[in-house]
Amino acid sequence: PQDFLSQRSLDRRTNQDIAYDMTDLPITEDYVQQVAAIGVEVKRRVKWINTILIKTTNSSLIDDILELPFVEGATKIADVSQYPPLKPKNFFELEENLSSSNSKPQTFKSTSELDYGQAQQQIALINGIPLHDMGYQGQGMMIAVLDGGFIGVPERIVFDSLYANNQILGAVDFASEDNDPFSGSTHGTKVLSTMGANWPGQMIGTAPKADYWLIRTEFTDYENIIEEYNWLVGAAFADSVGADIINSSLSYTVFDDPDMDHTWLDLNGNATIVTKGADLAAKKGILTVNSAGNEGNSSWQYIGCPA
Repeated sequence: PQDFLSQRSLDRRTNQDIAYDMTDLPITEDYVQQVAAIGVEVKRRVKWINTILIKTTNSSLIDDILELPFVEGATKIADVSQYPPLKPKNFFELEENLSSSNSKPQTFKSTSELDYGQAQQQIALINGIPLHDMGYQGQGMMIAVLDGGFIGVPERIVFDSLYANNQILGAVDFASEDNDPFSGSTHGTKVLSTMGANWPGQMIGTAPKADYWLIRTEFTDYENIIEEYNWLVGAAFADSVGADIINSSLSYTVFDDPDMDHTWLDLNGNATIVTKGADLAAKKGILTVNSAGNEGNSSWQYIGCPA
């Protein structure tokens, strides 16, 4: 196991008495190379479900792949040809630059030794202040944040202590062609701030002393089911580096291609790829925290997958 899992990942399993199984093994390299030799581009390896993601502009090659004796099937999960080129986004045009403001909010009064500033009410809402005062501020925990991008994180004052104390362990991109986790969206930036922010008088998060991996699995401009597979890649990566917690503010219901849509009947805990992935993450000892989806006022109405 130490050939493909970190010591921290091994320790987590030992501490929870979790056995290794076939899902822990990397995909057989010979299989991957035989598929690639047909003339397609191998993009991702989704080892938990023994799947690879490939890219091709020649759909006839799929028939050749299906002839391989170890290939069970093939599923279309995205069609990038239907989308226009993306326009680059400027983070500072989208977001207020908080570094220009040093005024301390007067509305909120902290009952803690920590000066939460504008985060006072949200910390109090979940009863986090007593935990902080007892010394539980995330230290010793590794949190993997799965999201759609982390634009501006290295430049923001609110995260400077994370970098100063080497609490940002790394950032990876399993979604885009550009391999840039600090692009795409500010959503992951905001989610990270609710946990890792540490700017006394302005904002302190729930776990300012935790260590973080920033993992981009979502392509926010479009909605394709490939992102559920990306989620599994990100979760397996989080497992391999030894994450204790996955925090995922992502949810899947319907897609740009209606043929990929989920139905309400899929909300049974076992149907969708991303839900199966969340189950696997939990079985490997990772506390998997996922957003419900904000769909109450939409035509969907219910929670999304994997929640």
